[in-house]
Amino acid sequence: MKKLIAGCFAILFMYGVPQAWGHEHTSGMSMTEPQTGSIYNLKDTWTTSEGKNFQLTELAGRPVVMSMIYTSCKEVCPRIVEDMKKIERTLPPELVGRVQFAVFSFDTQRDTIDKLKEYAKAHHIDTPTWLIARSDAGAIRRLSIALGMKYKKLRDGDFEHDTLISVVDQYGVISYRVNNFTHETDETISAIKKMMKQ
Repeated sequence: MKKLIAGCFAILFMYGVPQAWGHEHTSGMSMTEPQTGSIYNLKDTWTTSEGKNFQLTELAGRPVVMSMIYTSCKEVCPRIVEDMKKIERTLPPELVGRVQFAVFSFDTQRDTIDKLKEYAKAHHIDTPTWLIARSDAGAIRRLSIALGMKYKKLRDGDFEHDTLISVVDQYGVISYRVNNFTHETDETISAIKKMMKQ
């Protein structure tokens, strides 16, 4: 019995205590640490919902609020997008239009360009300050490692993943991260303000 209890604690220590979302996602997953340096060192090509190819370095020059989702997700991913939209709504007037919001899909099979375009329109993120993009499995893996985000494809084609939102500065360096839905936007806005003063 003691060995069984010890084994359970060992598992909890290694993987963390999962939070019950009533869904296939969890924000209690263990996370890898993000790589140091700029995410703009990644040279992969991504494609937006408008069919435009680009590299991450093209986002340089202003703060970017970003996350990774998949559009077939019905519960957690829409909440991530709504959290990002809340950050946008909370921006002070002088920062409106000066912050980029970017969502990257890790569903290479189902998230076609047309699917991304449909998702952007449905969630009202089809504006100049937003982009939603897709790429190949290698690019997705490299970006997730750089951001420190974990995801895992399940047998049914859905994903288990972190609820991570990252803010990178104008040089592509991660300055702020949050991995839950309980945070207030004040800290995020403060981090963005600090970046704009650099």
